[in-house]
Amino acid sequence: MTRAVTPIRDRDAGPTGDRARCGDSGGPNKQLSNDYETSIDPRSTEDMTTARRTGRPVQRTLSARLGRRRRTLQRWPEAGQRPHWSQTATALAGVVSVLLVAAGLYYTNEANRAQQDLNTQGQITDRFGRATDQLGSDQVDVRLGGIYSLGRLIGDSPRDAETIVEVLSAYVREHGSRNLRANANAKVSVDVQAALAVLGRRPATTPRMDFGGANLNSADLSGMDLTSADLTGTSLIDADLSGARLPGTDLTGANLTDIDLTGANLAHANLAVNDFTGADLTSANLTGISLFEANLSFITLDRADLTGSSLEGANLRYSSLTKAHLAETNLTYANLSHADLTDADLRNATLTDADLTDAKVTTAQLATARDSARVKGFTGR
Repeated sequence: MTRAVTPIRDRDAGPTGDRARCGDSGGPNKQLSNDYETSIDPRSTEDMTTARRTGRPVQRTLSARLGRRRRTLQRWPEAGQRPHWSQTATALAGVVSVLLVAAGLYYTNEANRAQQDLNTQGQITDRFGRATDQLGSDQVDVRLGGIYSLGRLIGDSPRDAETIVEVLSAYVREHGSRNLRANANAKVSVDVQAALAVLGRRPATTPRMDFGGANLNSADLSGMDLTSADLTGTSLIDADLSGARLPGTDLTGANLTDIDLTGANLAHANLAVNDFTGADLTSANLTGISLFEANLSFITLDRADLTGSSLEGANLRYSSLTKAHLAETNLTYANLSHADLTDADLRNATLTDADLTDAKVTTAQLATARDSARVKGFTGR
């Protein structure tokens, strides 16, 4: 038996259609229509009509529509979809490439710098070798060229300054001693004086200089920094060390006859057993030094600072000590005969058995000293 098929009416066919049968509220069809209208793009109305006409499920048509929309979003990331993983990988690869290029440039620059330093050091080594070769020449002009080349290297290569100072110090000892052996009163040679001038301009951080036993007679060392230098047994007859800095310097056994030490700093220097005959130490700093039994006859110590020094047994005959600072100085057994102590500061100076025969000193001055009653030769003024 064949059943009659009722054709599907349009939901908007009028009051006689399904909408009328469902009442004014529209019933389930109206609710379905509202759901479609709110969840489906208006452009899908044609798909719904087609679904009713063909009898195919509406859900399949909607799925197809949504699938087309999803594929559209994948083609247009700016529409809201996140970038595809391949795009992220491309961006990361770009960043890595930039980093690799930067690292390559850095290491290339470092390699170039290292090569440049190596080349520079090689040039300095060559210059040092040529300069030292020149020092052994028989011609004084060639030796002078080597000395000044080494002086230039001290500034160009601070790392080699210590070695250069040692080389030039050895040159002074060798060539100075050679002259001294030939003639005890010989003056310093031109090349030795040049080496001294170069050393005088050396950096303060370089090690102390060793001129022990060298001939530096009449040498110009004025203003030179000789801090803690080794000048043991050095001949400095008539040398100019005015304004020189010699704190802590070892001058044991050095010949300082007629030396000029005006304004020099000899604080705590070792001056044991030295001949200072005729030396000028005006305004020199001699604090804390020891001149035990030293020959200081005819020496000039005007305004010199000998505070706290020891001149025990020293020979100061005919010395000039005008306005000298002798506070706390040990002058035990010192020979001060004919010495000029005008306005010298003798506060708390020890004068035990000191010889003041014909010395220029007042009773008032001696009153401030220790053991002044035990001095010899003082007749009172």
